[in-house]
Amino acid sequence: GLLTNANCVFIGYQANTSCTKSRPSGAGQPMAIRIGGFVYVYYTQWGGGFADTIHVARAPYADAVTPGAFRKYKDGAWTGLGLGGQSSPVIGNQSLDTFAANASVSWNTYLQRYLAVFDASKGFYLVTSPDGLKWDAPRLIFAYPKPHNQRTAGDVIFNYPSLASPAEATSETTVRTGYLYYAKGIVGGTPHEMFRVPFSLEPAP
Repeated sequence: GLLTNANCVFIGYQANTSCTKSRPSGAGQPMAIRIGGFVYVYYTQWGGGFADTIHVARAPYADAVTPGAFRKYKDGAWTGLGLGGQSSPVIGNQSLDTFAANASVSWNTYLQRYLAVFDASKGFYLVTSPDGLKWDAPRLIFAYPKPHNQRTAGDVIFNYPSLASPAEATSETTVRTGYLYYAKGIVGGTPHEMFRVPFSLEPAP
Protein backbone atom coordinates (compact mmCIF):
# COMPACT_ATOMS: atom_id res chain seq x y z
CA GLY A 1 0.00 0.00 0.00
CA LEU A 2 0.96 3.66 -0.12
CA LEU A 3 2.90 5.15 2.77
CA THR A 4 -0.25 7.00 3.79
CA ASN A 5 -2.30 3.77 3.83
CA ALA A 6 -3.25 2.73 7.37
CA ASN A 7 -2.94 -0.93 6.32
CA CYS A 8 0.78 -0.68 5.49
CA VAL A 9 2.62 -3.41 7.41
CA PHE A 10 6.03 -1.73 7.43
CA ILE A 11 7.87 1.21 5.89
CA GLY A 12 11.51 2.15 5.61
CA TYR A 13 13.23 4.93 7.49
CA GLN A 14 13.89 8.24 5.74
CA ALA A 15 10.73 7.59 3.74
CA ASN A 16 9.69 10.51 1.52
CA THR A 17 6.15 10.56 0.14
CA SER A 18 6.67 13.69 -1.97
CA CYS A 19 5.77 13.37 -5.65
CA THR A 20 8.68 15.67 -6.54
CA LYS A 21 11.50 13.69 -4.94
CA SER A 22 14.52 13.11 -7.20
CA ARG A 23 14.90 9.40 -6.33
CA PRO A 24 13.13 6.69 -4.32
CA SER A 25 13.37 6.73 -0.53
CA GLY A 26 12.18 4.36 2.16
CA ALA A 27 11.56 0.63 1.66
CA GLY A 28 11.08 -0.96 -1.77
CA GLN A 29 11.58 -4.06 -3.92
CA PRO A 30 10.38 -6.53 -1.25
CA MET A 31 10.47 -10.31 -1.36
CA ALA A 32 9.16 -12.67 1.32
CA ILE A 33 10.21 -16.11 2.55
CA ARG A 34 8.98 -18.18 5.49
CA ILE A 35 11.75 -19.05 7.96
CA GLY A 36 10.57 -21.06 10.95
CA GLY A 37 7.46 -19.45 12.39
CA PHE A 38 8.16 -16.06 10.78
CA VAL A 39 7.78 -14.33 7.45
CA TYR A 40 11.03 -12.58 6.55
CA VAL A 41 10.75 -9.69 4.08
CA TYR A 42 14.01 -8.65 2.41
CA TYR A 43 13.82 -5.20 0.89
CA THR A 44 15.94 -2.41 -0.55
CA GLN A 45 16.39 0.52 1.83
CA TRP A 46 16.50 3.61 -0.37
CA GLY A 47 17.64 6.93 1.03
CA GLY A 48 19.54 10.06 0.20
CA GLY A 49 23.17 10.38 1.18
CA PHE A 50 24.05 6.67 1.29
CA ALA A 51 24.17 3.70 -1.05
CA ASP A 52 21.09 1.48 -1.25
CA THR A 53 21.46 -1.74 0.73
CA ILE A 54 19.34 -4.79 1.50
CA HIS A 55 17.60 -4.97 4.87
CA VAL A 56 15.20 -7.45 6.46
CA ALA A 57 12.10 -7.30 8.63
CA ARG A 58 10.10 -10.17 10.07
CA ALA A 59 6.72 -10.87 11.63
CA PRO A 60 5.12 -13.99 13.08
CA TYR A 61 3.53 -15.92 10.22
CA ALA A 62 0.05 -15.59 11.71
CA ASP A 63 0.41 -11.81 12.04
CA ALA A 64 2.19 -10.97 8.80
CA VAL A 65 -0.71 -8.86 7.47
CA THR A 66 -1.16 -6.98 10.74
CA PRO A 67 0.13 -3.38 10.74
CA GLY A 68 2.84 -2.99 13.38
CA ALA A 69 3.65 -6.72 13.67
CA PHE A 70 6.92 -6.47 11.76
CA ARG A 71 10.26 -5.80 13.46
CA LYS A 72 13.40 -4.81 11.59
CA TYR A 73 16.83 -6.33 12.11
CA LYS A 74 19.16 -3.73 13.62
CA ASP A 75 22.62 -4.23 15.10
CA GLY A 76 22.14 -7.95 15.64
CA ALA A 77 18.61 -7.92 17.10
CA TRP A 78 15.00 -7.45 16.03
CA THR A 79 14.65 -4.06 17.66
CA GLY A 80 13.62 -1.75 14.79
CA LEU A 81 9.96 -0.86 14.59
CA GLY A 82 8.39 -1.98 11.34
CA LEU A 83 6.59 1.30 10.79
CA GLY A 84 9.49 3.64 10.09
CA GLY A 85 12.01 2.33 12.62
CA GLN A 86 15.76 2.06 12.07
CA SER A 87 17.47 -1.01 10.60
CA SER A 88 20.91 -2.28 9.60
CA PRO A 89 21.88 -3.70 6.21
CA VAL A 90 22.28 -7.46 5.96
CA ILE A 91 23.58 -7.38 2.36
CA GLY A 92 25.60 -4.49 0.96
CA ASN A 93 28.36 -2.07 1.94
CA GLN A 94 31.06 -4.64 1.17
CA SER A 95 33.17 -2.05 -0.69
CA LEU A 96 32.71 -3.88 -3.98
CA ASP A 97 29.86 -1.84 -5.45
CA THR A 98 27.90 1.32 -4.99
CA PHE A 99 24.65 -0.34 -4.02
CA ALA A 100 22.84 -3.64 -3.41
CA ALA A 101 19.19 -4.10 -4.35
CA ASN A 102 16.50 -6.47 -5.59
CA ALA A 103 17.30 -9.47 -3.39
CA SER A 104 15.88 -12.90 -4.21
CA VAL A 105 16.29 -15.35 -1.30
CA SER A 106 15.68 -19.10 -1.12
CA TRP A 107 16.64 -22.10 1.01
CA ASN A 108 19.03 -24.19 -1.07
CA THR A 109 18.78 -27.90 -0.31
CA TYR A 110 22.10 -28.71 -2.02
CA LEU A 111 24.18 -26.18 -0.08
CA GLN A 112 22.03 -26.47 3.06
CA ARG A 113 22.23 -22.68 3.29
CA TYR A 114 20.12 -19.70 2.36
CA LEU A 115 20.99 -18.46 -1.09
CA ALA A 116 20.50 -14.90 -2.35
CA VAL A 117 21.09 -13.23 -5.67
CA PHE A 118 20.97 -9.45 -5.94
CA ASP A 119 21.51 -6.55 -8.30
CA ALA A 120 24.46 -4.16 -7.91
CA SER A 121 26.16 -1.58 -10.08
CA LYS A 122 28.58 -4.02 -11.78
CA GLY A 123 26.31 -7.04 -12.14
CA PHE A 124 24.44 -9.78 -10.29
CA TYR A 125 26.03 -11.18 -7.13
CA LEU A 126 25.46 -14.39 -5.18
CA VAL A 127 25.73 -14.83 -1.39
CA THR A 128 24.91 -17.62 1.06
CA SER A 129 24.00 -17.65 4.73
CA PRO A 130 23.38 -20.23 7.48
CA ASP A 131 20.53 -18.23 9.02
CA GLY A 132 19.36 -15.56 6.55
CA LEU A 133 21.05 -12.82 8.58
CA LYS A 134 24.82 -13.27 8.40
CA TRP A 135 25.85 -13.46 4.74
CA ASP A 136 29.22 -14.42 3.31
CA ALA A 137 31.29 -12.37 0.84
CA PRO A 138 29.38 -11.75 -2.41
CA ARG A 139 30.57 -13.38 -5.65
CA LEU A 140 29.99 -11.76 -9.03
CA ILE A 141 28.11 -14.24 -11.24
CA PHE A 142 26.82 -12.03 -14.07
CA ALA A 143 28.79 -8.95 -15.15
CA TYR A 144 27.14 -6.07 -16.99
CA PRO A 145 28.73 -4.67 -20.16
CA LYS A 146 28.95 -1.34 -18.30
CA PRO A 147 28.37 -0.39 -14.64
CA HIS A 148 25.00 1.22 -13.93
CA ASN A 149 26.46 4.69 -13.55
CA GLN A 150 28.16 4.53 -16.98
CA ARG A 151 25.15 3.55 -19.06
CA THR A 152 23.84 5.93 -21.71
CA ALA A 153 20.97 5.84 -24.19
CA GLY A 154 21.16 2.74 -26.37
CA ASP A 155 23.08 0.62 -23.85
CA VAL A 156 21.77 -2.76 -22.69
CA ILE A 157 20.40 -2.77 -19.15
CA PHE A 158 19.95 -5.78 -16.84
CA ASN A 159 17.90 -5.86 -13.60
CA TYR A 160 15.78 -7.92 -11.22
CA PRO A 161 17.63 -11.24 -10.83
CA SER A 162 15.83 -14.21 -9.34
CA LEU A 163 16.71 -17.89 -8.91
CA ALA A 164 14.22 -20.71 -9.38
CA SER A 165 14.36 -24.49 -9.59
CA PRO A 166 11.33 -25.50 -11.70
CA ALA A 167 10.80 -28.85 -9.95
CA GLU A 168 10.22 -27.08 -6.62
CA ALA A 169 6.71 -26.01 -5.58
CA THR A 170 7.71 -22.40 -4.90
CA SER A 171 10.71 -20.12 -5.37
CA GLU A 172 11.34 -20.29 -1.60
CA THR A 173 13.35 -23.48 -2.21
CA THR A 174 16.09 -24.06 -4.77
CA VAL A 175 18.24 -27.13 -5.50
CA ARG A 176 21.60 -27.61 -7.22
CA THR A 177 20.26 -26.63 -10.65
CA GLY A 178 17.69 -24.23 -12.00
CA TYR A 179 17.47 -20.93 -13.80
CA LEU A 180 18.60 -17.37 -13.19
CA TYR A 181 15.73 -15.17 -14.39
CA TYR A 182 16.39 -11.51 -15.12
CA ALA A 183 15.09 -8.50 -17.01
CA LYS A 184 16.87 -7.07 -20.05
CA GLY A 185 16.15 -3.90 -22.01
CA ILE A 186 17.70 -0.90 -23.73
CA VAL A 187 18.22 2.45 -21.98
CA GLY A 188 15.80 4.89 -23.57
CA GLY A 189 14.52 2.20 -25.92
CA THR A 190 13.25 -1.36 -25.57
CA PRO A 191 11.28 -1.99 -22.35
CA HIS A 192 12.39 -4.77 -20.02
CA GLU A 193 11.72 -8.33 -21.16
CA MET A 194 12.29 -11.52 -19.16
CA PHE A 195 15.19 -13.84 -19.95
CA ARG A 196 16.75 -16.82 -18.21
CA VAL A 197 19.99 -18.77 -18.15
CA PRO A 198 20.58 -22.15 -16.44
CA PHE A 199 22.64 -22.38 -13.23
CA SER A 200 24.43 -25.26 -11.51
CA LEU A 201 25.92 -24.84 -8.04
CA GLU A 202 29.28 -26.08 -6.88
CA PRO A 203 29.81 -27.47 -3.35
CA ALA A 204 30.32 -24.88 -0.62
CA PRO A 205 34.07 -24.28 0.03
